[in-house]
Amino acid sequence: MERENRLMVLGAPGGGKSTYLKKIGFESLKGQNKALKNFLPVLIELKNIDNENDLYQLILNELDIANFPNPPEFLEKSLKEGKLLLLFDGLDEIPQDLEAKTLNEIRDFSDKYSRNKFVVSCRIAAYKGGLNNFTNIEIANFDRKQIENFIKKWFKEKSKENRDFKDISDECWKKLSSPDMHATMELAQSPLMLTLLCLVYNYQQDFPSNRSLLYKEAIDVQLKEWNASKRIHNNPIYKDMTLPFEELLLSHIAYNYYIKEEYFFNKIDLSQFISEFMSNNLNAPKYLDGSDILKAISIQQGILLERAKNIYSFSHLTFQEYFVAKYIDDYRLLDDVMKKHLGNSKWREIFILLSGIMKTGSDKLLNAVSERSKVLIKEEDTFIKTINLIDNDYERPLKNKFTDLFLVLVFCSNIDKYKGTKMLIGIISNIDNELGRIIDFSWIIEKKVDIKHHLSLYIELLDKLEIESKICKYINLVLKRYQKDNSVDITNETLKLLNIEFLDFEQSSTQNILDYFKTLNFLIHCKKASILVTKDNWRTIENELLRIS
Repeated sequence: MERENRLMVLGAPGGGKSTYLKKIGFESLKGQNKALKNFLPVLIELKNIDNENDLYQLILNELDIANFPNPPEFLEKSLKEGKLLLLFDGLDEIPQDLEAKTLNEIRDFSDKYSRNKFVVSCRIAAYKGGLNNFTNIEIANFDRKQIENFIKKWFKEKSKENRDFKDISDECWKKLSSPDMHATMELAQSPLMLTLLCLVYNYQQDFPSNRSLLYKEAIDVQLKEWNASKRIHNNPIYKDMTLPFEELLLSHIAYNYYIKEEYFFNKIDLSQFISEFMSNNLNAPKYLDGSDILKAISIQQGILLERAKNIYSFSHLTFQEYFVAKYIDDYRLLDDVMKKHLGNSKWREIFILLSGIMKTGSDKLLNAVSERSKVLIKEEDTFIKTINLIDNDYERPLKNKFTDLFLVLVFCSNIDKYKGTKMLIGIISNIDNELGRIIDFSWIIEKKVDIKHHLSLYIELLDKLEIESKICKYINLVLKRYQKDNSVDITNETLKLLNIEFLDFEQSSTQNILDYFKTLNFLIHCKKASILVTKDNWRTIENELLRIS
């Protein structure tokens, strides 16, 4: 932010994007950062955008809430003088019918008032581009040391809150870092996931095996603690509000608002919804009023919160998504939501969570995603030609096939090196975290960076991979020649050895290819999250992934 006036912050769900924006805002307010101290931060949650509230109006609303005198005059003056740090959080949470309009607004707004600073956040899987005048940065996952430090600090804070609390951070870290906890350690790379892991471990001294189970157990812990706290109350609001009933209510709220692309809920509407839910349920306690229930759960649970006066939302979008997935499973709506939403990036996390909730149905979902991936590139002849260069022998590990594709695109094509090949590294990491980490660490994919900078790392990696890969072997030969004579044209020499022409992708093809990579990554996420995947079915999908004709 010190060198850039326009940042696009990309990251995974729960990866700390909103926290990062708030940190930038606090840095500005503290006045200790020279580049930010003269800017007033204004945080805008983009999910509040609707047909009545555009960007300008949302900023005005924030100034009005903060009791600025004459907000319109102050805003216009500040924008013209370049005094604002505008933090637009959650590009992926904008209603679908307003996406294009809002992107244009952000682009025009940042051009018109270019003396100000602008930061936009978005889930990486949902970002389709469109803000080319912004510098993209990606929030990195926690490494092992950061995970360990977080755990120690989390339990230390807990012990401050409660003198009787036992600090079990060492036991927690020892369990998490043990060799058999590799999958859970991957979950812990996300700040939100790690917080939930600490919460669950504190309660039951063990860890869940996948994301959906983690959410379930973390939510159960919060609801159980609420149920325990109810015993000190004599208010009839708490009678018959069992944990299963609370979860059912939350799933109904989550789903019925999510399908309308609503993430904030008006108190009157939400209270009426709860009342109708209660009246339609024969076994629900009839003496409870919707507004009383809403007040109780928002105060006690920590899952549904009052964000502003009479405005409610789930404490994190991920929790709403989890309850949407739970609703779909409870009411057997998989076929319906696949038909309507499989290609919608806003539903991606819901399908992944659903994979981890469903006891059956994963094969059907995986097959549908696999078929969708093929449709995306069926007309892309150059890319199909590229895929056919890969040795697709049934016995070859999938991670090796994708590594070959990565290398061909880096050395033999004009595809966008960040958007395209970076996505492929993500797919490799999803299949084999360690190989993905090594490739990501060693490989520089920006053309402007001198290849000599990491040449020894490239060769070291290819020495290991060339044993079973013709593509790795040939590229390794060229790089070793270049190491001795830097006048060697790496691309031309690689093309000669592979006996192919340069793969020139038209701009119109790029988005289909990027969507294809996103869909494959989505497919592998769903497979890893699933409780039950039929071995033969996945074997068929895996063999056909890079076999397009």
